[in-house]
Amino acid sequence: MIWKILFSLLGLGSFVFILNEYGFAKVAADLASLGWWVIPLAASFLPVAFLYGLAWFLVTPSLPLSRLPGMLKLSVISLGWNNLSPFMKVLGEPVRVLLMEDWIPRKAALESAILYNLVHILGTLLAFILAGVIILAAYPVSDTIHYAFLGVMAAATVLL
Repeated sequence: MIWKILFSLLGLGSFVFILNEYGFAKVAADLASLGWWVIPLAASFLPVAFLYGLAWFLVTPSLPLSRLPGMLKLSVISLGWNNLSPFMKVLGEPVRVLLMEDWIPRKAALESAILYNLVHILGTLLAFILAGVIILAAYPVSDTIHYAFLGVMAAATVLL
């Protein structure tokens, strides 16, 4: 429970710091300049957040299906923490593990977070390889670009 309070205070402090540095008036003006587009813009992230949460749930076999809504919530929370940190995945992963400790032991929560990140990296590499194949197949490119793409795809394949 103390961790939840500490992380909540840290999050609130980070939010206040950002608002203080950037300025509430400027944030409000930026949001106002978007107009009603801010709603579909924000909503466009919902499928991504859902899939992140689902992927995390799927790599955590010790959780029953009834925990899926909670995993989706924790996924959004950890994504928020990751985006608040100056470097990606610095704050969200510890929060992810600490919040999961209510459901599973710390070791299992840590394993789940690590496995989720490994699957995420693998999926990203495969997506880049697929994008390279599609670009080479669908668009006419010079030989230089063609060989550069092949080199990048080969390097990505080696990383797999």
